[in-house]
Amino acid sequence: MPDATPVPRLFDRQAAGAFLVYLTLSLLIFERAVIGHPATGYVGRGPDPQLYIWFMGWWAHAISHGLNPFLASVIWAPSGVNLAWTANMPLAAWLVYPITRGFGPIVSYNFLCLVSPALAGWSAFVLCRYVVRGCWPATFGGLLFAFSPYVLSRMLGNMDLTLVWPIPLAVYTTLRRIDGNVGARGFFAALAILITAQFLLFAEIVASAALFGAIALGLAAPAMAPGERRRLLSTAALIGAAYAAAAVIVSPYLYYMFAFPAPSGPIFSSWDSAIDLVSFFIPTTVNELGRIPFFLPITHQFRAEMSECGAYLGLPLLAIVILFARERWNVAGGRFLIHLLIVICALAMGPRLEIAGRIVMGLPGSAVARMPLLSKALPARFMLYAYLALAVMAARWLAEAGGRDARRWALGLAIVPFMLPNLSAAYWATPAALPAFFSAGLYRQYLAPGETVIVLPYGMLGEGMLWQAATDMYFRMAEGYVSFAPPVPEEPSRWPIIEGLYQLQGVPAAGDQLKAYMANHGVEAVIVGPRRQYHVGAINGHPTATTWLRSPTLAPEREATVAMLNSLGVPAIEAGGVTLYRLSPQTLAPYRKLTALTMERRATRARFEALLLGAQRYLAKGGDPASLSPQRAQQLGLLPQGWFGGAFLSISDTNTIFNSDVMLGPAQPDEIAVGIEGWYDALEPVIRSYGADASRIYFPYWVPLSPASAPRGPAMMVMTFDRAGLEHAAAAVMRRDAADLHPATPSRAAGR
Repeated sequence: MPDATPVPRLFDRQAAGAFLVYLTLSLLIFERAVIGHPATGYVGRGPDPQLYIWFMGWWAHAISHGLNPFLASVIWAPSGVNLAWTANMPLAAWLVYPITRGFGPIVSYNFLCLVSPALAGWSAFVLCRYVVRGCWPATFGGLLFAFSPYVLSRMLGNMDLTLVWPIPLAVYTTLRRIDGNVGARGFFAALAILITAQFLLFAEIVASAALFGAIALGLAAPAMAPGERRRLLSTAALIGAAYAAAAVIVSPYLYYMFAFPAPSGPIFSSWDSAIDLVSFFIPTTVNELGRIPFFLPITHQFRAEMSECGAYLGLPLLAIVILFARERWNVAGGRFLIHLLIVICALAMGPRLEIAGRIVMGLPGSAVARMPLLSKALPARFMLYAYLALAVMAARWLAEAGGRDARRWALGLAIVPFMLPNLSAAYWATPAALPAFFSAGLYRQYLAPGETVIVLPYGMLGEGMLWQAATDMYFRMAEGYVSFAPPVPEEPSRWPIIEGLYQLQGVPAAGDQLKAYMANHGVEAVIVGPRRQYHVGAINGHPTATTWLRSPTLAPEREATVAMLNSLGVPAIEAGGVTLYRLSPQTLAPYRKLTALTMERRATRARFEALLLGAQRYLAKGGDPASLSPQRAQQLGLLPQGWFGGAFLSISDTNTIFNSDVMLGPAQPDEIAVGIEGWYDALEPVIRSYGADASRIYFPYWVPLSPASAPRGPAMMVMTFDRAGLEHAAAAVMRRDAADLHPATPSRAAGR
């Protein structure tokens, strides 16, 4: 434990100097590409930076217009969305409110990207200096934390996860309380403020901090003397009280989290967003060494995307950890740090051990993945605490022998080239490139204030959130992206066209589906932009960990979208770099009678019948039942090719948002299984039409269908057919008249 020498002030000359060093480095690394024009480019890539820009714009708009900032009606119109479970960062939005109103949300977002690593480094410096009582080792510890691969990877798109400066300060405050140089009231008040601040920056961090705080206290207690242990227990009680006080302070936020429907289960899968064991030793492209061609194919095997792969340690840092463990294993504080680091890294690897993308065995992290609230946290993000422990460990090791050991500093400084951030300015930034339709104010000539539109590419794949924020919420959208909590609310997700707009494939009669959605959501205009976000596994032709890149929309996707929009029967208007389609209320009026369930039943029937016919044609041509699959049937041209996008099956990796998988293949004994995923009320007409021809019906799959077994949510429904049953069902499909999906003459399928 630290000695009883006087405690330096929180922000004295040394701390201010360290902060300026970190701020300068943040400017040189992340902001070089945008510093000269902070309103026309932003740090990061993919859909998430636009999301945080939107949050800055939304909070400023809500404050200036007296709106409830938690319930946003400008997206997912007309119902809107509850933002409480999203990364909406109210404290950050409040602090930069003057910048947002004066210079726009892009500038305020870039400002936060500039200061967040510097604040993280400064708070780690304060903690390290308290532990080692030395400026230079503490400066190095803060540098290691501020520009760790955890922070670097988050700068690509998760800026909220870099706003973690309250965490080192909370540890610092706790250590001071355990040491007895801060009173109970002061500790309680300071910690409650820090917990509140972190909750209002990103609530997930508060939950994971509670977990690792409890683990740290549990690891520290056994090695303490009885008197120290009593202080530790009293400190633990005060920590619990501080959490309770913080909960009272943020109770309005908590009300919106729990009084309204909340996302059930994990928001992201902790099974796919965990640290691969190899990533501790192999850097991704966020580090300069990660650009070496030898490493790229290895990082391509990681299951988590690049922003969740921030675990690289580097050989010099690993050497310091080993030397620290050897030298201080018999010292309680040293052994504590090693144990804590091991536990954090083990939990960061998530529910199972992965080595270069291969699943090897289960891990204790599977228990965390099932805990309330913590199930919504991603294991890869636990590396925040690992790098904080490493910063303290490195600072303590460098401070040995009064900090004058040249060999120690040589090894410490060797960390810098091994963990040097990617030096390409373009790597960290994306041009905002607003079309003139928005930047020059042309939208005011074509859209009425508050008018509801659809922007394509859709949702997280396009730039609608950025454009809406840049216009101070001038228009509303019948779509949105507020992170995966949820990515698409339940009501719009039931409309087949929403999946089609994400997948760009697999929707029959897409024009009518789009009109029905527009009519029921008050949409009169569709705006098509020139670019799209792509989830890729290669950069400049080199394989790497998956990441997001924005580029001009590829020809097949652009052509599919244009073909669908041309079916609307209205002319395309080219204006200021976008294409606009306007539909009159009279054109959409007949479609208002078509509900989401009606359109879902139409699409579900068409998909199931296509599978039936595909299976029958496959067998009629002498195909081997054992080789039958949806992909095989599509390759042979046995599934529809004229639907939205030209194909039946989707190949998009965003399919996990929706429940629309299909099944087609052999079943025992000597039968064919035909399955489709969906809600029972949408599948019920299909079951009624073809259930008599089926040998068995499972819903959900492997559970025989019965009134008691029908699931309340989406699930896989599978029918198995023998040869005669399949032939009879397919004949019924072929005898059916061609379905006319025009709303004035609804097809017979729509009512079944």
